[in-house]
Amino acid sequence: MFLNFSDIGTKFERLSPQQPKSSRFYFIDAARAVAILMMLQGHFVDRLLNPVYRDVTDPVYATWAFFRGITAPLFFTVSGLIFVFLLLREADKGFWKNPRVRRGLKRGVELIFWGYLLRVNIFYLGMGRINASFWVVDVLHCIGLALIASIGLYALWLKVKQVPFSLLLLSIGCLLFLFEPLYSAWNPSGIPQWLVHYVTDQKGAVFTPFPWIGYTLIGGAFGAFLRQAPKLGRTWAGPVGLFIFGILLTWLSSPFFSWLFEQTGIDLFQQIVWNNYLFIRLGNVFIVLALFWLLEQATILTARWRLLLKIGRETLLIYQVHYVLLYGSWFGLGLVGLYSKQLGPVEAAVGAACFVAFFVGLIYTLEEWKAFFHDKVHQLGVTVDGLIHQGRKVRRALVIRRLARARR
Repeated sequence: MFLNFSDIGTKFERLSPQQPKSSRFYFIDAARAVAILMMLQGHFVDRLLNPVYRDVTDPVYATWAFFRGITAPLFFTVSGLIFVFLLLREADKGFWKNPRVRRGLKRGVELIFWGYLLRVNIFYLGMGRINASFWVVDVLHCIGLALIASIGLYALWLKVKQVPFSLLLLSIGCLLFLFEPLYSAWNPSGIPQWLVHYVTDQKGAVFTPFPWIGYTLIGGAFGAFLRQAPKLGRTWAGPVGLFIFGILLTWLSSPFFSWLFEQTGIDLFQQIVWNNYLFIRLGNVFIVLALFWLLEQATILTARWRLLLKIGRETLLIYQVHYVLLYGSWFGLGLVGLYSKQLGPVEAAVGAACFVAFFVGLIYTLEEWKAFFHDKVHQLGVTVDGLIHQGRKVRRALVIRRLARARR
């Protein structure tokens, strides 16, 4: 019903070199697809693997942990990249006439809404209470705020335009990274519970807007740069330069800040060196993006890789469904509730592979599922309309019978 095996080959068919290139950068969607798939297996293994197997000296586990650490920075960065890239496509229309402004604001609010909705527990609501985890800020909240912040900065930039928009985003993103040792140590008190998770991760939040929206703003700077220099995006210089810059950030950012501390004596630089995860992970992200960009430049990654690109465009749906299946969401009935910290390495690996395969199959058959549910909703609507019509007929007959009795 849902699978048509005859067209599987065409979904993975490569584009011939003679075909013209699209104005779209496929490496962006491909990187976002890889990020969401890495998130799926990362969340599965992290929540279900028995802690006794979490040995950082084991090369397999260490490799898995390293790549899992890239997932969130990559996803935040690509989200900003693609949003600003599309935002500036219609920049000549002004602010409110730019459809991407309204869509971005709507999308930002939608992400924050889903961030809270997925954490609602029906049983607590039934008791007239709200579960404590409902207030915890997560990825969706941060990306939603990042999109709204990007639009706000865009509005400010349109008024001033003293510097390129890419430089504005890059500067603010880097400042958020630089001052992270200062504001991350802040332990606020006396502020509402719903607000506390937006300003500190010391109350249980894994992600907070600061510093994580810095990745989105820096990604937006990259998107603005691609829009301002479109020809560079179709040359080898772009991905090669990004790859080299990623290597420099990964390996030389800590020595650079150590040198700054020695030269200036400013303690902030030493604190960055002690926990330089933000700039190192940014370098990792640039390396990954550069590799996908190189694949596109070599015409290996093209529009014919439809399934991979489609996965990259359906990340919100994947996140929503994975949250319900893995964490239980509204009813608390998920895989984590059943097998939390119980699986061995082989079981976790096989389970993660099946978990990822399920979502690949879901996106592959997404149009069929949409048509299926559309038909069911339509049938339900017809049935409801029919019941309403029959109800009206019965009510009319009862009224006529009562009138007839009254005349007697």
